Amino acid sequence: MYGITSSGDNLIVSYSSNPWLEVISQQGQVLHQFSNSGTTQNFQSTDWLTSTADGMIYVSDTRTATVSKLDSRLNLLQTYISPLLWHPRGITAVSEDQLVVCNHINHSVALLRPSNGELSTLLGEQDGIQYPYSLSYSSKDRKIYVARYKTDSVCVYEIK
Repeated sequence: MYGITSSGDNLIVSYSSNPWLEVISQQGQVLHQFSNSGTTQNFQSTDWLTSTADGMIYVSDTRTATVSKLDSRLNLLQTYISPLLWHPRGITAVSEDQLVVCNHINHSVALLRPSNGELSTLLGEQDGIQYPYSLSYSSKDRKIYVARYKTDSVCVYEIK
C-alpha cells in the first residue's frame, strides 16, 4: 500500500501494482477496484492521493508524470500532463477546483485547476523549494506545509 485518502465514509488506497487503486469501506470491504483490463496502462506508480468534497479522487503518478482524476467508483475521467507535472509527488486539494502538487525534480509546487486543466507554478526555487516530497494545506491558516525529500524539515508558505 502506498497512499491513502478518504472520500465520504470510504477510504481510497493505492498500490504499487494492479489493482493500483481500491475503494474500501470502514468495515474493510473492497467496494471498487481500478480496472484497466483491455486498455492501455494508466498507472505505473500511484504514490499520492487526495479527494475533494465533490467525491473526485486525484492520483499523482511519478513514472508517467501525470495526475489522474477518477470518480468515486474509480472510473478514470481525465489525465493531466504538463512539464509542470514532471515527477509529481505529494498532492492535496485546496478546493474542488484547486489542487496543489509537488514537483520533486524541478523543485516546485504547481497549482492545478481541474475544471480547465490549467497549471501554474505556485512556488519555486526562488521561494526556497528544494525536492518537495509531500504537502498539506490548512484552509484555516491559508498555509501550505511542504516536506522535503530526505530532510527533517517542513517549509511553511502562506497563500494569499
